[in-house]
Amino acid sequence: MKSKPVVVVAALLLLGGGAVFIGSQVLERRALDDQARRADELEYAARWDLDHGQPQQALEKLKGLAAIDPARKGLTALEGRALVSNGSAADGANKLQQAGASLDLEGSEYLAVAHSQLGRLAEAKAVLEGVVAKDASRVSAWRRLAQVRLTSGDTAGAVDAWSEALKHAGPDEAAVRAEATTLLTQAGKADEAKRFTP
Repeated sequence: MKSKPVVVVAALLLLGGGAVFIGSQVLERRALDDQARRADELEYAARWDLDHGQPQQALEKLKGLAAIDPARKGLTALEGRALVSNGSAADGANKLQQAGASLDLEGSEYLAVAHSQLGRLAEAKAVLEGVVAKDASRVSAWRRLAQVRLTSGDTAGAVDAWSEALKHAGPDEAAVRAEATTLLTQAGKADEAKRFTP
């Protein structure tokens, strides 16, 4: 009979140990869920900052995100975009190039901007031509390509790129026309500028 209480005590100890183990697993899972939620919040906030012209704030949030989830998909490209937007073209270009094949079209445009800011017009042109080859409706890429072509002395290519931008501009048509007119006029290409005057 003495063995029955010993068995009961042993069973209670085992159950208690199991409960502690399960409890610790639940707490660990909650901590991981909280960490994932915080990482998502930081990424969303950094993207918002980038979209609203606040690259320094985006960089701060991306540092926090990197501390929580350094292997997060798209993190390197976001860091590159923020660096380019914050005036660090060389560092931004390096980050964007590190992203490699995972770089989306927007990230590629930022890479082209960085190349352009660094005076690497041939590289910028190649990247932008790749972007419009993948998505011919990207007005921003056509506009950037026009600017790069004009800066590198290819006026005819710039006019072609602005013409393509106009095909897809929709509500941005007036802005595209004004940009083309202004930049071509400043470059001494008044005849070409007239093509874009409404």
